[in-house]
Amino acid sequence: LLKREAKWDRRALAAAEIGVVYLSVSMVSGAIWAKPVWGVWWTWDPKLTSVFVLWVVFIGYLMVRAYAPGRRQASVWSAAVGIIGFANVPMVYLASQWWRSLHPELVVGPLAETGSLESSMRTTLYFSTLVFMLLFVYLFRARLAQQRDEEAVDQLRAEAL
Repeated sequence: LLKREAKWDRRALAAAEIGVVYLSVSMVSGAIWAKPVWGVWWTWDPKLTSVFVLWVVFIGYLMVRAYAPGRRQASVWSAAVGIIGFANVPMVYLASQWWRSLHPELVVGPLAETGSLESSMRTTLYFSTLVFMLLFVYLFRARLAQQRDEEAVDQLRAEAL
């Protein structure tokens, strides 16, 4: 938003698109896990609700981009939505600390109690996090390459007319 450079706008779009996929998978897999454990597919638990709000903000970001009257407005407006949405990220992390509910206390991070997660589970969690981060980087780079190709095709079409 500050620099108004196209490269940052492309990166934000790619990250938002992947974020929608990640949040969607997270909510669906969480619901599948929750049914046998909690007996419900969904409950308006503070953690779940804050994740849902974040997902709605990501969808809103993509909708603002799609329906803005011009490319410049889409960039500026979606950047503003992204900043507002980012304010929800700490709330997602801290929701189980702030409001006691179905979700347990934090088990990793600076606010977690030390030793509250079994070492084999911690290793699995860290490994899974690393894999999802690497997948994000791969998808991010692939989407940026695709955006460059789309822009080249658009430029060729404009020159042909």
